[in-house]
Amino acid sequence: MLVAALTFAAAPVSAQDEFKQVKLTEKQIKGYISAHPKMQGLLQKIDKAGDKPDKKLLAGLEDLAKKHGFASFEELDAVAATVSFMVTGFDQESGEFSEPRKALATEIAALKKDKSMPDKERKELIKELEDSVKTTPDVAHKSNIALVKKHLKKLEKID
Repeated sequence: MLVAALTFAAAPVSAQDEFKQVKLTEKQIKGYISAHPKMQGLLQKIDKAGDKPDKKLLAGLEDLAKKHGFASFEELDAVAATVSFMVTGFDQESGEFSEPRKALATEIAALKKDKSMPDKERKELIKELEDSVKTTPDVAHKSNIALVKKHLKKLEKID
């Protein structure tokens, strides 16, 4: 669950700045899964480029999105953020869904009892998760739960 809880924190920055959940479709989830490896590679190259990424890299994101059935990279980015957000609500062991805020609260409680992690690291992680709880919205489109659950195993491997 910890890995899933941190997934949303690793979602594309633009999605976190103004996170708006989208109603997902089967086609979008499949497109996201297939686009993810190349998208991650391009995003890492853009991140390394700093303030002035190569226009070819940015164009590559647009091309990648269109190749995988999205109108634009903005749409792919919104789907990626929504999927990552939804994955945080699934328990990795049981596969059961809880609202992400509740899942984060459960993870915090477990971390507080977990003495296997160095104390400083555990406290920092708890603080991060507590901050996330304050800003984490409820699921806006309940139909997303079943769609993400259907593809959960593949999504957990890539996120």
